[in-house]
Amino acid sequence: ARLIYGRIFKWLIAGINSKISQGGKADGQIFGVLDIAGFESFDVNFLEQLFINLSNEHLQQYFNNHVFKLELDEYRAEGIHVDCSVCFQDNSDIVNLIDSKGSLLSILDEEVSMPKASDHTFISKLFRAHEKHKRLVKPKFPGTLKFGIRHFAGEVTYTAEGFLEKNVDRPPDEAPALLKASSLSVLREIGTMLAEEAAETSGGARGKKVKTVSSSFRASLASLLALLEKAQPHFIRCVKPNHEKLPGKFTSMLAMEQLLSSGVFEAVRIRQMGFASRVPVKEFLTRYKKLAPKPLQQQIGARKTADEERACMQEFLETLPDILGTAVEPGSMVLGISKVFAKSEAMAALEKNRDLALAGYAADIQRLYRGHQVRRKHGGAKRVFSDLLAWKAKNNYYTAPGSRHTALAKLGTMQKIEAELQEVSRLVTEAEALSLDMPLLRDTEKVRAR
Repeated sequence: ARLIYGRIFKWLIAGINSKISQGGKADGQIFGVLDIAGFESFDVNFLEQLFINLSNEHLQQYFNNHVFKLELDEYRAEGIHVDCSVCFQDNSDIVNLIDSKGSLLSILDEEVSMPKASDHTFISKLFRAHEKHKRLVKPKFPGTLKFGIRHFAGEVTYTAEGFLEKNVDRPPDEAPALLKASSLSVLREIGTMLAEEAAETSGGARGKKVKTVSSSFRASLASLLALLEKAQPHFIRCVKPNHEKLPGKFTSMLAMEQLLSSGVFEAVRIRQMGFASRVPVKEFLTRYKKLAPKPLQQQIGARKTADEERACMQEFLETLPDILGTAVEPGSMVLGISKVFAKSEAMAALEKNRDLALAGYAADIQRLYRGHQVRRKHGGAKRVFSDLLAWKAKNNYYTAPGSRHTALAKLGTMQKIEAELQEVSRLVTEAEALSLDMPLLRDTEKVRAR
C-alpha cells in the first residue's frame, strides 16, 4: 500500500508538471510558492520527522545565508565598509551530521545493503562514527533504539525502530509486471515507472544498488535548494497564536518559541550587529532637521538637488556628536550613496533628542498661545473698566441724600432711565464674563439695583 501510494504521488506530480509546462521545459522565469512544515518534535519521532527536520535545517541555513548576503550586498551597493566580525548562528554542523558523506543518513543507507543489518547495528555504527559530535545526544540507557539531535530549533529525540525497513525503497520483483497487467491505466503507468527505476538502479559486477527513501529524499532536497539558489526569495513566517485554534486568544510563550525556532530573532540579531537602520537621505533630513543648527536648517530647507542634499547630510552628520553628546560612539552613523546607515543605539539617541526638541517646540506654542489669551483678556478688561468708569462718572446718582440726587431727578423721564439701565446691564454682563475681581463692578451693581 505504501509503495502504490508513493508512486501515485510521483505520477500525479509528473502529470501536473507536464500539463503546466504544456509538454515543454519549464525554463525561463518561474513563480513558485514553497509551503513547508516547521520543525517537528513529538513524544515519539521516527524517520519521517528526521526528514522533515532535515529539510528545515537546510532551509534555515539558506535563510540565514540569504539574510546575511542581503546585508553585505546593501552595504556594497551603498559604498559602506562593514566590519567582518558581523556573523550569524551557523547550523552547518547539524546539516553535516545528518546529510553529508559519512553522516547519519549515509550510515543508514549503507546498513540497508548489509546482510544481517538491523536498527541496533545502525545505532551502534552511528554512535561509533559520531561519538564526540556536540549535536548528537546519546540515550541515558545504552542499548535502546533512541538518539537525540540538538537542532537549530531545539533538541529532538528520535526512535530508530523501523528505520531500516522504512528506508528501503525496493518494490517486490513481481510488482512491475503485476501492475503493468492491470486493467487500470494509472496502475499500468506506475508499473512502467517501477520497471524503469529497476533498470536505472541495476549496477555492474557488484549487482544492483539498493535504492533508498533517504537517497531519493536528499536528491529531491538538493534539487530544491539548487532552484532556490537561482531564485529571488521572499519569506513569510506564520506564527500560530494558540494551540486551541481559537480566535482572540494569544499565547505569548507559544509565539516566542516559534519566533526563536524559526530564526526570526536570529535575522534581527544579524541586522542589529551591523547598521540596524537605513534611512533615505531626504527622509532623514526631513525628520531630524530640527536638531541641526539654525543656519544648517535654512540650508536644508533651501536644498534642491541630490548633491546639495548629500552636502547638507554630510555637514549634519559632522554636527551630530555635539548634539547627541557621548551617547553615540564614533562611526555609529555613516552616509552611503542614497541612505544614512545608523546603529540601533545611535537611532535611539537621535529619536530621544528629536522628542525633546518637539517638546520644546510644543512648549513654545503653548507659551505663545497662553500669552495671546492673557493679552486679549487684559485688553478686554481695560476696555470694560474704562467704560464702567465713564458711565459711573456720567451717572453719579444717589451720591448724597435728597430727591434731587436720584436718577429720575437727573434724567427726567423713564425712557432715559431705561436706556441707561440697558447700557449699565450690558457693561456688567461683559465685566462678569471676564472672571476678574473688580471693586468698581460692585458699586455699579448697587446703582443698577436701585
